[in-house]
Amino acid sequence: MIIFGIVAAILTVVALVVLLPPLLRQHEKDDVSRQGLNVTVYRDQLQELDNDLTNGLISQEGFDQAKQEIESGLLNDVAVPDDKVKTAAGSSTTAIVIALFLPLFAGLLYFELGAPQSLTDEEVTATSLQFQNQNQLQEIVVDLRKSLTEAPEDGETWTVLARAHLMLGEFPQAVGAFKEAEKYVTPDSQFFADLSDATAMASGGNMQGEPVSLLRKAIELDPNNEKALWLFGTAAFEAGDLEAALVPWRRLLGLMAVGSESATTMSDNIKQVEEMLANVDNTRLSPNQGRVGGTITLSDELKEELGPETVVFVFALAAEGPQVPLAAMRVTLADLPLEFTLDDSMAMIPAMRLSTVSAVVLTARASKSGDAIAATGDLQGTLEGVKVGSTDNKLVINTLVP
Repeated sequence: MIIFGIVAAILTVVALVVLLPPLLRQHEKDDVSRQGLNVTVYRDQLQELDNDLTNGLISQEGFDQAKQEIESGLLNDVAVPDDKVKTAAGSSTTAIVIALFLPLFAGLLYFELGAPQSLTDEEVTATSLQFQNQNQLQEIVVDLRKSLTEAPEDGETWTVLARAHLMLGEFPQAVGAFKEAEKYVTPDSQFFADLSDATAMASGGNMQGEPVSLLRKAIELDPNNEKALWLFGTAAFEAGDLEAALVPWRRLLGLMAVGSESATTMSDNIKQVEEMLANVDNTRLSPNQGRVGGTITLSDELKEELGPETVVFVFALAAEGPQVPLAAMRVTLADLPLEFTLDDSMAMIPAMRLSTVSAVVLTARASKSGDAIAATGDLQGTLEGVKVGSTDNKLVINTLVP
């Protein structure tokens, strides 16, 4: 608002500088022929008409009709006896009136018919959020919430607030704001895609259930919504339906600029899924035993770091390809040392099992929070290049997660 005011003031001064000098200059004006003035006006009109025809703004038929009307008007005016008219002389009174009332009138007119509320420092559009840093986003959230205390039924403000929370990683708050916005606005495709994202993240990243339903609504409204297509493919991938994941991802790839970084990444993802499908088909007749095993121990140096009730996650990731656990199990530190076996029955995604790969990375992680996602202070041990089918692997938890 302050910036707008400064710019408006500068423009007003420029306008006055242009308008006032001629009015302040007092001098005698010559008489001017009225017919001469009319001819000049009509000549200008014909020139503008020629320009419009040249630029393709009007058709030849429209040009001919308009030209005929202008020429008829000129003939009628010329038929009237000529007289002399005085051009307006300079007037200090007029100059003073303009200087005083032009800025005042313009300001009153804007605040009556314009949108001064759109110039407040607090307003921000959903598109502009992406250009804000975290501190700015937090300030925006505060300002938006203040605005909503005065206008709690402003659905657009609720929507922008929801997206600000989403960008800050405040997923439950984002879901709440989206739900409020839904009471007052008609959701579009992007609204449902963003709400799906927030809902999934609020439940630990789980895309199944309500997030998928929201994505279906988004794609029904706009089959080319890129975020919805990406998330819909991701949900299918997480559910183990690799063929279903390829459908929206291939469509998304077709919408991306050829050779762009996004297109390259999407193409790589599609190729990996296609390779996984081929591996699944090949292993249906493969004698590969989908299991891997060994022992898990905790290093003596770290035994005092965590209590015996601490949860330990044991899982195997493919040595190459998507980093999704092929098999996983959960124990506690009290169970260590432990002889373990991971097999196809422990797969998190049916189409992604130990029997579909030849080598894995084994990890055992003791989690302070009980969450499977690694966090600072957790303890873990890792073995790389483990052959599927081997059972003599020694996994030692000996590293502190930074």
